[in-house]
Amino acid sequence: MLLLLGACGGSARRQEGPVVGASKADDAYFSKRASTDLLSELWADTLSRSAPLKALDGQVRAMAAQKADSLAAYDAYTRYSTRYYADAERYAASIGDTVLRGRVLALVRSSRDAQARRTAGHTALDSSLQKREAAIGDVHGMLKLLLTLPLMERYQQQKLPSRTPLEQLNRSWQHLEQRLDSLRRTSGG
Repeated sequence: MLLLLGACGGSARRQEGPVVGASKADDAYFSKRASTDLLSELWADTLSRSAPLKALDGQVRAMAAQKADSLAAYDAYTRYSTRYYADAERYAASIGDTVLRGRVLALVRSSRDAQARRTAGHTALDSSLQKREAAIGDVHGMLKLLLTLPLMERYQQQKLPSRTPLEQLNRSWQHLEQRLDSLRRTSGG
């Protein structure tokens, strides 16, 4: 995490970003009309203010796309082989002669095991890529939270509305409630 922040030229707490809620435009982040994913909006604004952070975010996105492209042929190959062995076992299982069925199933399973050994390196790389992708996704998500949380906290501190209108409304409702209750009692209810 510190390496990521260092690569972006700062720390999570020192990162200068938008002063959320400083203007009417910033208030749009928190309005009822704003997108349901406020964190992504704040993140996009943070990226627009930091070229190194924007480059790093772009690299994370590009790597995810590159992984999908790089694994496409292997994934298709694996699906094809897996499908074949599932079909072959189903066909073999339908053979009525138990001795012949056993021999055919043994051949199919032997071929499947040889294929697994042949592709063990690919399978290990795929597993490693999945773990790295998950780890990078976790750190990327954490970075988004660490850099947007101070923006939200600053907004909450600076834009907390006065309680006065709520207190006045509460008193008005209380007064109305008393008047209605008094009228109900005098009406015999």
